[in-house]
Amino acid sequence: MRVSPACAVINVRSISTAHAMKLLVVQLGLIVVFAKILGHVFQRLRQPRVLGELAAGMLIGPYALGSVPLAIFGGPLFPNLDGQLPVSVELYGFTVVASIILLFLAGLETDVKTFLRFSVVGALVGVGGIIGSVSLGVASSASRSEAVRSSGTASARTSPGSRSAEPMSPRKSVSVCTACTSSWCRSFSA
Repeated sequence: MRVSPACAVINVRSISTAHAMKLLVVQLGLIVVFAKILGHVFQRLRQPRVLGELAAGMLIGPYALGSVPLAIFGGPLFPNLDGQLPVSVELYGFTVVASIILLFLAGLETDVKTFLRFSVVGALVGVGGIIGSVSLGVASSASRSEAVRSSGTASARTSPGSRSAEPMSPRKSVSVCTACTSSWCRSFSA
């Protein structure tokens, strides 16, 4: 059985502190170098530098090139050390602080006059997006609940192993809302 290096979990206790610190220094060095290079490239393309820095993070991050095993390290640049985070806890701490600083510096580069000029349009787009999303969610929820009510069962799936299109019996059906106390949901507990 082969396990992808991106998914492999390494036992934290098997890595020495010296090796972990070397890996952290290499990771931070590569992150800074790639961020500077892509930031400069984006700036030359008349795009915000921060976009290039974010693109560098996505490019060499643990889900892209950072998961590719390298002969120099004997594994990927960002090994999954504890199975919880895609990077080491130390690097995660650095990235949280760096993200805060990056967003603060991006805010300092923001032109206040331009921001205020587009603030009304931005607010309308944001509110419209929220209202539109909620409306679509409510509409689809209402239509699905109507379909469930009209079918008379909690599930319109077919029985496992059967190839017929008959609905499952109520005893075999998947419970839609087990903790629901409304009369609507209680009508399905037959």
